[in-house]
Amino acid sequence: MKDKKNVIALLWVALVIVIIYTFIAFRVTRPEIQFLTKWTFTLDEKTLPSTESELVSFRLGNTLGYFSTAGNFSYKYEIPVLKNGKLAKSSISNDFFAICNEDSFFSVNNPDGSKIIKISDIGNPLISDDRLYLFTPGGASFLRYDLTGKELYRSEGYVPIISFASSFAGTVIGYADGEVRCLSDSGEELFSLYPGGSTYPVILGTDISDSGEYVACVSGIDSQRFVLIRRSGNQQKIVFHEYLDGNIKENVNVYFTQDSNFVYYNFENTLGIVDCKKLVSKHIPIKGKVLKIAEIPSVDAVFVLSKLGKDCSVTIIEGSSNVLGYYEYQAENTFISAKDENLFLGADDKISCIQVVKN
Repeated sequence: MKDKKNVIALLWVALVIVIIYTFIAFRVTRPEIQFLTKWTFTLDEKTLPSTESELVSFRLGNTLGYFSTAGNFSYKYEIPVLKNGKLAKSSISNDFFAICNEDSFFSVNNPDGSKIIKISDIGNPLISDDRLYLFTPGGASFLRYDLTGKELYRSEGYVPIISFASSFAGTVIGYADGEVRCLSDSGEELFSLYPGGSTYPVILGTDISDSGEYVACVSGIDSQRFVLIRRSGNQQKIVFHEYLDGNIKENVNVYFTQDSNFVYYNFENTLGIVDCKKLVSKHIPIKGKVLKIAEIPSVDAVFVLSKLGKDCSVTIIEGSSNVLGYYEYQAENTFISAKDENLFLGADDKISCIQVVKN
């Protein structure tokens, strides 16, 4: 009997060892994200027109242009200073760019500078991917054009537009009076609602998911809150909201991940993340103003660029929950963008490419 008990005890010990070993082995062999610097160039280098079909756009200070993923500095353009001492209005995407002239007219150009169309209406251009918009003087209305210069639709408003976002699924606009208006890709109004709940109901930031299923916004000053709206057919419903600490009084970033499963937003010294399926939120401390949120889906990583004075920080988040770390540097002007497995980072006169892989 004693020998039998000893055998059972030994079996339990062996089982515990196997479990511990399996756990440790899992932790050791779990894929880890690695960051590999591929190249760096400076803005004073000579440009070399690229033969690559896809380029990456950038803007640093009064310079905008394009480079290739291989690190070729392809095109550079200086944004002119107008007679009033301000930089001309401009906008750029990976597909084309626009710079207003002194009379506020502007042309839309290919990356190599060749003109596509000239828009003779006065206003501020906005390019979102391959979509071209013009905000009219007064800031309450906008137009959308195709690449022949034809007006596709006009959206009229009566109070200033404070926030704006578009995706392949449509456009969402946040107004100073607290209205959130959602349009289809053709300009048809899908819905309009006022989230309310605050003393001053201004919409500080908004976004629409690529699937078109969700719209989100940060709403109000005094009793500020985040609101997630879900669309189903011709119906829409607020499915999640939360009141936010602090009382930020500037535009904020709202960003849906490409799979539409998570939405990121910032408020005072904090980054919020909401799981759109489970309808739960997570908050991460962050310093400064959030300038850009970029994503590399292949490694399930999101990068958040924030800036306080000259202190810049890129917060690296894996799986929309785990903060892997921070990359900190100093710069007057900065940007990040992502394409495929590459993260591009610009700081003053330098642009670098960092390859992000899982091993």
